[in-house]
Amino acid sequence: MPKKFNDSRDFEYLSDVYVYIEQFGKKGHQIGRKIGDMLEILTMGYCYFNPDLLKCMQTELSLEGFTGAKHKVEFSFFKLDKNGNFILDKNNDIDQSNLIGFIEC
Repeated sequence: MPKKFNDSRDFEYLSDVYVYIEQFGKKGHQIGRKIGDMLEILTMGYCYFNPDLLKCMQTELSLEGFTGAKHKVEFSFFKLDKNGNFILDKNNDIDQSNLIGFIEC
């Protein structure tokens, strides 16, 4: 069950691990970054074992949101054309309207 802090926060945390590492302040942030790095390695490893994911995957792309702001995500997956190539926009970039999904670690 998610933990609640005994302070003014009005939200719950997703896991006991997050609650535990948050108590370390900046060191907790470093631990969180290490966990994120581990998730990236595991995700990349899985994608390399799944040829269908690998061929439609791009890494470290900046995706544009509804407000026009861009955010770099670790893994993006796109629909491919009938020849198995990425569909490009008028600027020769991957056409983000063909985004299937993304993973942010």
